[in-house]
Parts: sequence; structure tokens; C-alpha cells
Amino acid sequence: MIYIFKVIWAYFCSIQLIIIDRKTKYLIRQDLTAYCEWLDLPTTFNRLFKMFVEMPEVRSVVYYRLKRRYRLLPSLILPGQTNCYICAEAAGGGLKLIHGFSTIIYAKSIGENCTVFQQVTIGYSKGATPTVGDNCVICCGAKILGNVSIGNNVIIGANAVVTRDVPDNSIVAGTPAKVISTLPEGQNPLDLI
Repeated sequence: MIYIFKVIWAYFCSIQLIIIDRKTKYLIRQDLTAYCEWLDLPTTFNRLFKMFVEMPEVRSVVYYRLKRRYRLLPSLILPGQTNCYICAEAAGGGLKLIHGFSTIIYAKSIGENCTVFQQVTIGYSKGATPTVGDNCVICCGAKILGNVSIGNNVIIGANAVVTRDVPDNSIVAGTPAKVISTLPEGQNPLDLI
């Protein structure tokens, strides 16, 4: 019974997508498509709708896109992921939170097709926030702090603490994080995870 109520409520809330701007719709579509590709599922309306109902991390990303004006009503019945905060000034399409519990994202910008695992902190240090490039994978427990720039096609290892800039096509790990390997040009970081 509760599941049926959630489905009906989610359908009602999806009607709000009619009144939001095209750019936001496009970004939400990119995010949901990225989740489907990650889970190797077909990108159908029913599948996207089911993911929204069943996966709180998907709802967190959608609510981030909707901003405060439109997300209040749906988040009362179908809340996002517990202890997951996304406060980036700008984020490209294809943003994925995987098991987003206890994840905090305060960034100047996040590039396209970025994947963030659980318990990641991207945030302030000395009043400045990081910039994350395109096609980045940030593994569980990683910390990215301060005015640092993460390049494109980067993998940040589990529990790494990044306080310095990271060049493109790099794999970093450790505390403090150091480049331990490089990716071949054009290699998708998700292929290695």
C-alpha cells in the first residue's frame, strides 16, 4: 500500500517537470540516463520513473536540479538520500551519486559525467571550494578540500585526501593524495572501476 502511494505521489510530482526550464529538464534527463547506463538498464520512461521511486540517491540529484522552489513538495513524501548535500554552483549533466549516504558536495563546479561514491566530502578549506572536471570518479571516503582543480578523466581513490591540483588523465590515492598512475588518452575512468 505504501509503495503504491509513493508511485502515485511520484507521478504527481513528475507533473512539475512540465513547468521547469529546458536546460534543467535536459540535465535531469542526462543524469537519469547516466544512472541507467551505470546499471546497464534500458532508458525508458517506466525505468526512469521506477529509479526515482526506489533510489534515494537519484532523487537527491533530481532535487538538486529542481532547486528549492520545486523540490519542497515532492521531498516531503519521497525524501532524497539521508545526509546527502549537493550545493555546487554548477554541475554538468550525468552526475551520479552511488550509495550517496553521508556525501557532502560544496564545489564551484562539477563537470559532466562525474560519479561520486558514498561518504565523499568536496568542500571548503580557507574559504575556497574545489572545481571538478569532466568524467571524474571520486571513490568512497575521498576528501577534496580547498581551492583545488581536479582535471578531466581523473580517478580519486578511496579515502584519498586531495589538497592540491590534480592533472588530467590521472589516478590519485593516499593521504595526502599523489598521482600513482595515468590513464591513456581517451580512456573512460568508469571502465576501470
